[in-house]
Formats: sequence, C-alpha cells, structure tokens
Amino acid sequence: MSNPAEKTRHGDITELSLLKAHFFFITSNQLVRKLVAGDYGWAMVY
Repeated sequence: MSNPAEKTRHGDITELSLLKAHFFFITSNQLVRKLVAGDYGWAMVY
C-alpha cells in the first residue's frame, strides 16, 4: 500500500526527467541542424 504523496512526488520526478530528456533532444537537434546548415539564422527557426 503506497502513500499518495510519495506516488505524486515520484510522478513529478519522472515528468521532470522526461522534460529534461526532451529539452536535451531538442537542443541536440538544434546543434546538429546548425552544423548541417552552416547558417545560424536558418537553424534558429527549428
């Protein structure tokens, strides 16, 4: 039998981890696009 507060806290941590992973993925994507495009203005759109 688990404590609802514990479950919520764990859920928040999981959500935060997913958010960090998502942010990291987007940042990596932007860096790759910048390198491929060679044009920072164009890459910033993505």
